[in-house]
Amino acid sequence: MTPSAEWKAGQTVNVEFHGVAAHSGGHSEFSISYDNGKTFAVLQQNLRYMFFGSPTHLTNTPQKTKYSIKLPKNLPGSDNAVFAWTWVNASGNREFYMNCVDVKIVGKAGKFKGRKMVVANYGPDYPEIPEFRGDYSTGIELYTNSHNITVTGHGNKKHDEDSDSGDNSTTTSDSEDGSSDDPDSDYKSSNGIDDVDDIDY
Repeated sequence: MTPSAEWKAGQTVNVEFHGVAAHSGGHSEFSISYDNGKTFAVLQQNLRYMFFGSPTHLTNTPQKTKYSIKLPKNLPGSDNAVFAWTWVNASGNREFYMNCVDVKIVGKAGKFKGRKMVVANYGPDYPEIPEFRGDYSTGIELYTNSHNITVTGHGNKKHDEDSDSGDNSTTTSDSEDGSSDDPDSDYKSSNGIDDVDDIDY
Protein backbone atom coordinates (compact mmCIF):
# COMPACT_ATOMS: atom_id res chain seq x y z
CA MET A 1 0.00 0.00 0.00
CA THR A 2 1.03 3.59 -0.53
CA PRO A 3 2.30 5.09 2.75
CA SER A 4 0.13 7.81 4.26
CA ALA A 5 3.15 9.59 5.75
CA GLU A 6 6.91 9.78 5.32
CA TRP A 7 8.98 10.13 8.47
CA LYS A 8 12.69 10.21 9.24
CA ALA A 9 14.42 8.27 11.97
CA GLY A 10 15.05 10.71 14.82
CA GLN A 11 12.17 13.09 14.11
CA THR A 12 9.23 13.88 16.39
CA VAL A 13 5.75 12.87 15.29
CA ASN A 14 2.73 14.72 16.68
CA VAL A 15 -0.45 12.67 17.05
CA GLU A 16 -3.84 14.29 17.65
CA PHE A 17 -7.09 12.48 18.47
CA HIS A 18 -10.55 13.70 17.46
CA GLY A 19 -14.03 12.70 18.64
CA VAL A 20 -12.71 10.66 21.54
CA ALA A 21 -14.81 8.95 24.21
CA ALA A 22 -12.07 8.85 26.82
CA HIS A 23 -13.44 6.10 29.11
CA SER A 24 -11.64 7.56 32.15
CA GLY A 25 -8.16 6.90 30.77
CA GLY A 26 -6.32 3.61 30.50
CA HIS A 27 -3.14 2.05 29.12
CA SER A 28 -1.85 3.02 25.68
CA GLU A 29 1.12 2.29 23.43
CA PHE A 30 2.52 3.67 20.18
CA SER A 31 4.32 0.94 18.22
CA ILE A 32 6.00 0.12 14.91
CA SER A 33 5.87 -2.99 12.71
CA TYR A 34 8.16 -4.06 9.87
CA ASP A 35 6.36 -7.31 8.96
CA ASN A 36 3.00 -6.03 7.73
CA GLY A 37 1.49 -5.79 11.19
CA LYS A 38 2.29 -9.26 12.46
CA THR A 39 4.63 -8.01 15.19
CA PHE A 40 4.86 -4.59 16.83
CA ALA A 41 7.70 -3.14 18.91
CA VAL A 42 6.74 -0.33 21.28
CA LEU A 43 8.09 3.16 20.68
CA GLN A 44 6.30 4.85 23.60
CA GLN A 45 4.01 3.85 26.46
CA ASN A 46 1.38 6.13 27.99
CA LEU A 47 0.11 4.02 30.86
CA ARG A 48 -2.71 4.56 33.34
CA TYR A 49 -3.93 7.99 32.24
CA MET A 50 -4.33 8.03 28.43
CA PHE A 51 -6.28 11.17 27.39
CA PHE A 52 -5.77 12.69 30.86
CA GLY A 53 -2.24 12.57 32.26
CA SER A 54 -3.41 12.07 35.86
CA PRO A 55 -6.13 10.23 37.80
CA THR A 56 -9.66 11.28 36.92
CA HIS A 57 -13.29 10.57 37.77
CA LEU A 58 -15.67 8.51 35.63
CA THR A 59 -15.85 10.54 32.41
CA ASN A 60 -15.79 10.30 28.63
CA THR A 61 -14.48 13.84 28.15
CA PRO A 62 -10.73 13.87 27.39
CA GLN A 63 -8.38 16.47 28.85
CA LYS A 64 -5.42 15.63 26.60
CA THR A 65 -5.69 14.75 22.91
CA LYS A 66 -2.21 15.65 21.59
CA TYR A 67 0.85 13.44 22.01
CA SER A 68 4.41 13.69 20.70
CA ILE A 69 6.38 10.58 19.82
CA LYS A 70 10.13 10.89 19.37
CA LEU A 71 11.27 8.34 16.81
CA PRO A 72 14.62 6.82 17.82
CA LYS A 73 17.58 7.93 15.70
CA ASN A 74 18.45 4.28 15.13
CA LEU A 75 14.95 3.35 13.93
CA PRO A 76 15.47 1.29 10.76
CA GLY A 77 14.28 2.56 7.42
CA SER A 78 11.44 0.89 5.55
CA ASP A 79 9.13 1.68 2.65
CA ASN A 80 6.35 -0.39 4.24
CA ALA A 81 6.26 0.15 8.00
CA VAL A 82 3.05 0.20 10.06
CA PHE A 83 2.62 2.70 12.91
CA ALA A 84 0.00 1.75 15.51
CA TRP A 85 -1.76 3.22 18.51
CA THR A 86 -3.37 0.78 20.94
CA TRP A 87 -5.45 1.40 24.07
CA VAL A 88 -7.16 -0.53 26.85
CA ASN A 89 -9.80 1.74 28.40
CA ALA A 90 -10.14 2.26 32.15
CA SER A 91 -13.96 2.23 32.28
CA GLY A 92 -16.79 0.80 30.20
CA ASN A 93 -17.03 -2.37 28.13
CA ARG A 94 -13.81 -4.36 28.05
CA GLU A 95 -12.38 -3.63 24.65
CA PHE A 96 -9.08 -3.32 22.80
CA TYR A 97 -8.73 -0.24 20.59
CA MET A 98 -6.25 -0.04 17.74
CA ASN A 99 -5.58 2.41 14.91
CA CYS A 100 -2.89 1.86 12.27
CA VAL A 101 -1.32 3.85 9.45
CA ASP A 102 1.10 2.78 6.71
CA VAL A 103 4.25 4.89 6.87
CA LYS A 104 7.61 5.16 5.15
CA ILE A 105 10.55 5.48 7.52
CA VAL A 106 13.54 7.14 5.87
CA GLY A 107 16.63 5.59 7.38
CA LYS A 108 19.34 2.98 7.06
CA ALA A 109 18.89 -0.74 7.36
CA GLY A 110 19.19 -1.89 10.95
CA LYS A 111 17.58 -3.29 14.06
CA PHE A 112 15.41 -1.80 16.80
CA LYS A 113 14.74 -3.35 20.20
CA GLY A 114 11.58 -2.50 22.13
CA ARG A 115 8.90 -4.06 24.26
CA LYS A 116 6.45 -6.35 22.49
CA MET A 117 3.12 -4.54 22.09
CA VAL A 118 0.49 -5.72 24.57
CA VAL A 119 -2.79 -7.14 23.25
CA ALA A 120 -5.55 -7.65 25.83
CA ASN A 121 -9.36 -7.87 25.97
CA TYR A 122 -9.33 -9.37 22.48
CA GLY A 123 -10.97 -12.73 23.05
CA PRO A 124 -10.36 -15.95 24.99
CA ASP A 125 -6.78 -16.37 23.76
CA TYR A 126 -5.66 -13.05 25.26
CA PRO A 127 -5.42 -11.71 28.83
CA GLU A 128 -8.31 -9.65 30.15
CA ILE A 129 -7.83 -6.35 31.95
CA PRO A 130 -10.92 -5.55 34.06
CA GLU A 131 -12.35 -2.09 34.67
CA PHE A 132 -9.94 -0.02 36.75
CA ARG A 133 -12.57 1.32 39.20
CA GLY A 134 -10.12 3.95 40.39
CA ASP A 135 -7.13 1.59 40.59
CA TYR A 136 -4.90 2.74 37.74
CA SER A 137 -2.40 -0.04 38.37
CA THR A 138 -4.95 -2.55 37.05
CA GLY A 139 -3.30 -4.70 34.39
CA ILE A 140 -0.08 -2.67 34.53
CA GLU A 141 2.02 -5.82 34.94
CA LEU A 142 1.19 -6.91 31.39
CA TYR A 143 2.98 -3.80 30.15
CA THR A 144 5.90 -3.67 32.57
CA ASN A 145 6.60 -7.40 32.14
CA SER A 146 6.31 -7.45 28.36
CA HIS A 147 9.56 -8.86 26.98
CA ASN A 148 11.81 -7.17 24.48
CA ILE A 149 11.74 -8.04 20.81
CA THR A 150 14.08 -6.98 18.04
CA VAL A 151 12.65 -5.91 14.69
CA THR A 152 14.64 -5.37 11.51
CA GLY A 153 14.11 -2.94 8.65
CA HIS A 154 16.06 -3.26 5.44
CA GLY A 155 16.26 0.40 4.54
CA ASN A 156 14.68 2.25 1.63
CA LYS A 157 14.57 1.27 -2.01
CA LYS A 158 15.75 3.79 -4.56
CA HIS A 159 12.83 5.66 -6.07
CA ASP A 160 13.77 4.56 -9.57
CA GLU A 161 14.39 0.95 -8.63
CA ASP A 162 11.81 -1.69 -9.43
CA SER A 163 12.95 -4.25 -6.92
CA ASP A 164 11.22 -7.59 -6.68
CA SER A 165 12.94 -8.44 -3.41
CA GLY A 166 10.37 -6.61 -1.28
CA ASP A 167 10.99 -4.94 2.04
CA ASN A 168 11.33 -8.01 4.21
CA SER A 169 11.89 -7.91 7.94
CA THR A 170 12.94 -10.14 10.78
CA THR A 171 11.60 -10.26 14.32
CA THR A 172 13.31 -11.97 17.23
CA SER A 173 12.38 -12.27 20.88
CA ASP A 174 14.51 -11.24 23.82
CA SER A 175 13.86 -12.29 27.41
CA GLU A 176 15.35 -9.10 28.89
CA ASP A 177 13.22 -6.62 30.76
CA GLY A 178 11.90 -3.60 28.86
CA SER A 179 14.22 -0.77 28.10
CA SER A 180 12.46 1.85 30.23
CA ASP A 181 12.62 1.93 34.01
CA ASP A 182 9.66 4.30 34.07
CA PRO A 183 6.89 2.98 31.79
CA ASP A 184 4.81 6.10 32.39
CA SER A 185 7.37 8.45 30.90
CA ASP A 186 7.30 9.52 27.28
CA TYR A 187 10.24 8.60 25.09
CA LYS A 188 12.84 11.30 25.65
CA SER A 189 16.08 11.96 23.80
CA SER A 190 19.06 13.95 25.02
CA ASN A 191 19.52 15.04 21.42
CA GLY A 192 16.42 17.24 21.55
CA ILE A 193 13.73 17.54 18.91
CA ASP A 194 14.62 17.35 15.25
CA ASP A 195 11.85 17.46 12.67
CA VAL A 196 8.15 17.39 13.54
CA ASP A 197 5.34 15.77 11.59
CA ASP A 198 1.64 15.40 12.36
CA ILE A 199 -0.89 12.61 12.20
CA ASP A 200 -4.56 12.74 13.15
CA TYR A 201 -6.74 9.90 14.42
